[in-house]
Amino acid sequence: MRLKVFIATGAVMLVAVVWLMRGEKPPATENVSETAEQDTVFPVAVTRGIFEEVEHTLEAVGSFFPEDEVTVGTEEDGVIKKLMVDEGDPVNKGDLLLEIDDEKLRLEVEESEASLKEARSRLEHTQSTLTRMTSLFQQGVIGQQEFDDAKNQASLNQAVVENIRARLSRFKKALRDTRVVAPMDGVVSERMVSAGEYVKVGADLVKIVDSNPLKLTFTLPEKFAGEIKTGQKVAVTTRVYRNETFGGEVYFINPKLDPETRTIEVKAWVDNSAYKLRPGYFVTVKLLLGKKSSLVLPESAVLVREGAMVVMTVVDGKIAYKNVIPGVRFDGKVEILEGIVPEDDIVVSGRSEITEGTRVTIASSPS
Repeated sequence: MRLKVFIATGAVMLVAVVWLMRGEKPPATENVSETAEQDTVFPVAVTRGIFEEVEHTLEAVGSFFPEDEVTVGTEEDGVIKKLMVDEGDPVNKGDLLLEIDDEKLRLEVEESEASLKEARSRLEHTQSTLTRMTSLFQQGVIGQQEFDDAKNQASLNQAVVENIRARLSRFKKALRDTRVVAPMDGVVSERMVSAGEYVKVGADLVKIVDSNPLKLTFTLPEKFAGEIKTGQKVAVTTRVYRNETFGGEVYFINPKLDPETRTIEVKAWVDNSAYKLRPGYFVTVKLLLGKKSSLVLPESAVLVREGAMVVMTVVDGKIAYKNVIPGVRFDGKVEILEGIVPEDDIVVSGRSEITEGTRVTIASSPS
């Protein structure tokens, strides 16, 4: 081994001596590696942009509100006899919520019905008498006083009947009001009373919220004002149901801009027929603006260089940067709004050692 080293060293020294005897300098070696690097050609894989239908969206955050919320009160004093609902129960319009003790009112109704029957009987008798008196008065058999007395008695009995009928109607309404029913479809959000409790007229009993559909409210920057329209669809996600998307439709765009935030208020109805969503939920909203045919590249093809978004293109066997304006990102792809044409060869792999001006050869390309 030592012998080989000595021989190699001697050979080098001999060559150097020969060059010196000839008056020439040994060849320079400092630029060899640089020249070799410049002559290196790197293999790269390329792709080309393809046209796809891209769904354009605007993203925002919003909150749910019930379509309607009512507090159901009582119109009658009394003790709550039965309570049919509790918090969280779904109800339909007309469903019985609770009953107030109605025994006293039932007796009042029965008494008034009996009084009305008696008053009608008296009225019929006086009307018959008035008919007979009228005939006798016209024949001159009786005088004016007797005729007026008969007429006044009939009018008095008629007034008694009307009075009892009105009283009976009030008692019947009060009897109906002891059965408190839901004024709309919804869910009981709060119960303020219990069975056996005495309540007075006007007391709050339960709260009902109409949560299907739910009202979604969100805001968007004013620069998007021209892109928002009623009837557009929204896709809503929430952290509560991470793998589900709920659909809705825009029904209101506030004509007035918020002068402080420079935003526009937008409202949409969101289907909640399964009653999974609740008023107050904080949600992520995607407003679907529609589809547009655009050039699309793999996301990995778009790079950041000195704060700008660029792609590496192959031009005449060398790398050239092109600035691009990206659009929507989806499924590992990115829409390119400006900067390339479909014929551009875009580098997607083999970029670790290359930069602008590097010589490359295309190892694989789109078919």
